[in-house]
Amino acid sequence: MKIKLNRDLFMIDLPQKIEGFRDFIASWVLKEEDKAIIIDVGPASTINLLNKALGEIGIKDVKYILLTHIHIDHAGGVGDLLSLYPKAKVIVNEKGKKHLINPEKLWNRSLETLGKIALSYGRIRGLEEKNFAEKIESSYDIEIIYTPGHASHHQCFIVEDLLFAGESAGVYYDKIFKEDNYYLRPATPPRFILEKAISSLEKLRNLGRKSVCFGHYGIYSNSIEIINTAIKQLERWTNVVREYPDKAKDILLTLDDKFSNYKHLPEDIKKREDFFIENTLTGMREYVERIKS
Repeated sequence: MKIKLNRDLFMIDLPQKIEGFRDFIASWVLKEEDKAIIIDVGPASTINLLNKALGEIGIKDVKYILLTHIHIDHAGGVGDLLSLYPKAKVIVNEKGKKHLINPEKLWNRSLETLGKIALSYGRIRGLEEKNFAEKIESSYDIEIIYTPGHASHHQCFIVEDLLFAGESAGVYYDKIFKEDNYYLRPATPPRFILEKAISSLEKLRNLGRKSVCFGHYGIYSNSIEIINTAIKQLERWTNVVREYPDKAKDILLTLDDKFSNYKHLPEDIKKREDFFIENTLTGMREYVERIKS
């Protein structure tokens, strides 16, 4: 499914063949006439779906693939997409580049963290040095903001009044809620460093109000509100994990008003979130243990 946000901005929905993995992964497309700039391509499993959507919106070629980070739900299909659009150039943080050229470690880490989910996403295909570019030449004014926190290689992209946030502000869901209500949770897999995550969010907040385009999932018109909420969540969640490591989820469901919207989620999406909530809490528990020692 493609969602047109304005004349030149599209969100491409990339549902997976896993229970609850709907309204979860998004690829963003900026049109330049019949060419595209794509922000995150999704996993290998849905590249055919992405390519079909590109054809439906009149795309004949891809100029750039901008990766917020290299986790396989965001970048796993990049090699497959390049096989269809070999002239496209990939923009990725330098810390992630080597893992796209030689993805064995990234794949093994994905299997360790995600298990069967990684197998469903599909194996990432290695790239070559010639596939990358350092500069973006476009009619859009595109700014790259380095935002470690979710990952050491995470970066965001500013395009005019749009903030392509990847997972820097967490995971967002608003389809069943009214007005400005929504579900939001941190995304802090190991290795999580609270100070870096908050510093990155503060950097984004200092850019002023933008519309946030989430990797997971959708768009919200007030980045300042989202960022302030995300910072409060990181601080609160870490404190609760420190004090109540084994009861954190239940306590947070009573303390965090945006996370507490979990109770309204469809049952299949709850199951998906249960897995990733535990990943987030694991990252925080490891952080708390490290700073103790």
